Amino acid sequence: MLGVNPTVKREENDFYATDPYAIRCSIDTMKELGISDKIWECSCGNGSLSKELESMGFNVKSTDLVDRGFGMGG
Repeated sequence: MLGVNPTVKREENDFYATDPYAIRCSIDTMKELGISDKIWECSCGNGSLSKELESMGFNVKSTDLVDRGFGMGG
């Protein structure tokens, strides 16, 4: 199978949190494109991106398939 490395340990439930830096780098462009102030973060994980968006004044709904103690899980 291409792209699979059996020697690398995968995180439980494939949890790989995105650094909030990614939002800070792209938010100006997103605003220029007319992004709504209501955002659904459908894979919120530990909430790092949701918290960053909330600090910028966005109304964020946070969900994830796995309950990680933030947002609505399950």
